[in-house]
Amino acid sequence: MRTDFTSMTGPELVVAFNDMATKAQAAGIDRFKPVTRFPTRDKGMARCSTLYLVLSREGKCPSAPPKAKPVVEAKAKPKANGHAKGTIFEEFNTREGTKRETLLRTLSKSLNKPVAEKTLLAAIYGSQSEENKGALSMVMKGLHVMIAKGKLPYTVVRSREGKEVYFELQTV
Repeated sequence: MRTDFTSMTGPELVVAFNDMATKAQAAGIDRFKPVTRFPTRDKGMARCSTLYLVLSREGKCPSAPPKAKPVVEAKAKPKANGHAKGTIFEEFNTREGTKRETLLRTLSKSLNKPVAEKTLLAAIYGSQSEENKGALSMVMKGLHVMIAKGKLPYTVVRSREGKEVYFELQTV
């Protein structure tokens, strides 16, 4: 029975070829070695056809090509945020342990009250170092995006008193 290699994919051709190559080596035909892949699908079809013809002449022809196991792609599971229902963290859909969650926790403790930038730096990064201001602004920007994206009833207001900068999470 003639097998149809033209309808096979590259991995199926490799499985079919390796199965036939194993049978050929068992029959004493050593010029065909198992492969890991073919350079092109066309070359794979040609090599499978050649090996099939050699085996059919020897009387060792397989009745049907072996079926390749279907490739099952693992799908990423969405990460649960782990927060209780009805909390501000669920509204913002923040994951536990992230810098955004720490920022939101610090701002929500004093909702509608200003929080010093140095307090936020210490809460998120562990120190009040000035070098983390840029990183804080990126986390703050993520909070702004979450408010806009989720159409949440909050705003983040930035204010300044002298040299000190304050942020305030306000309800709208």
